[in-house]
Amino acid sequence: MKTVIITRKKKFAGALVPYWIIGASIADGMPDRFQTPDTVQVSEAGFPIPTLHPEMLAQLGAPVKNGETVTIDVPDEEAAIYAVTMDGILSNRAEFENGVQEGGKDVFHFILTTKGGFARPSCPVFLPGTEE
Repeated sequence: MKTVIITRKKKFAGALVPYWIIGASIADGMPDRFQTPDTVQVSEAGFPIPTLHPEMLAQLGAPVKNGETVTIDVPDEEAAIYAVTMDGILSNRAEFENGVQEGGKDVFHFILTTKGGFARPSCPVFLPGTEE
């Protein structure tokens, strides 16, 4: 198992929108259930049309709230993770690179932020490296 530490930067835009961390195999295995910021479908009122529901996400991944840091264990066979909104909007792919050894385990640190949230739907984005 890999240990993954994700810090979600505190942002006003999308502050009330929880994100879930899922393995890349889940996102790759159900492509019709997820949207990208470029392909997100919106209603006439400008809100994203959901492709998932929170109960399903609770079974698929771990939630991370605005300003929160979470630690999760991810199976060794996973090559990457995504963050996803309850509307099914996927983040960019976060590859498991440059991990550090801590206590005999590979540990990976990621910073997660939000793009959009006012004129466009909130979208999770993993920042490169661990710099804020």
